[in-house]
Amino acid sequence: MVQGPTGNTRKHYHFAKRRVMKVPTITARSTLNKEIAAAATHADKVKLALIGGKAATPIQMLPLSAALLRKTLPDAEWKKGAIERLKQQFADVLFPALMKDDTSAFEELIEAMAARRRGLDYIIPHRRGKPGKKKEAGRRLRLALLTLDPEDRQSIQTVLDRLSEDEIEYSDESHVRRVMREIRVGLLVPGQRCHWYIGKKLVRELRMEADGSLTNEGQSRKDLAAVMGKKLYVEVIVRDADK
Repeated sequence: MVQGPTGNTRKHYHFAKRRVMKVPTITARSTLNKEIAAAATHADKVKLALIGGKAATPIQMLPLSAALLRKTLPDAEWKKGAIERLKQQFADVLFPALMKDDTSAFEELIEAMAARRRGLDYIIPHRRGKPGKKKEAGRRLRLALLTLDPEDRQSIQTVLDRLSEDEIEYSDESHVRRVMREIRVGLLVPGQRCHWYIGKKLVRELRMEADGSLTNEGQSRKDLAAVMGKKLYVEVIVRDADK
C-alpha cells in the first residue's frame, strides 16, 4: 500500500503483456517421390526420376547449351546452325523481360550460369553440384522401379530379383515397398492385363490369373526385345478377373 499526500492509500497494479503463441502453419513438404506420384503421365514420371527433379526452365538451359557448344569441335558442321538457334532462344526468353523491365529473368540466368560453374559436367544446371552417393542411389532406385517390365512386377520377390540383377542398391524389402508406394508403382493383381502395341497393332497381352500366375498371348518378351527400335507403346489396363 502506498500513502499519498492527502493520506489516501492506493494499490499499484502491474500488468504484464499476455504472450499469444502463434500456431505454426503446417505445410506439406514437397518431395521428389510426391512430384513423381503427381506427374500426369508415365513419361513425366520417368523424366523426373531420371533428372532427379523438375526439368530446367528454358532460361536455365541456356548456360548448359552454351557450355556444350564451347566444348564442341570448332569445325563441326552443325555447330554454326546450333549457335544461331541458341541466339534465337536467348532472344525469345529474355527480350520479353527486357521490354517489361523485368529483371527476374536475367537474375535466373545469372544464377543458372553460377550453378553450372559449380558443377561443370553435371547434366542438371539448376541443381548445385553432383548429387551425393545416397541421393544418387535413391534416384537409380526410383528410375529402376518406374521402368520395371510387367513380368518383374509379378510379386515383390520378382521386383527384388530384378533390382539385384541390375545392381540397384536398397536397404531392405520394406524400403523398396515404401518407395513403390510413394511413387505409385504397384504389383500386378489378378485380372490385370498388360497390352503391348507397335503402332496401333496389339502384338502381345500378358494376363495375371487368379492364382497369381502369368499367361502370355502373342509375342514373347524375347521377341519384343528384337523390335525395340520401333515405336513401342505399352498400355496397362486393369479389368476384373472374369472379363
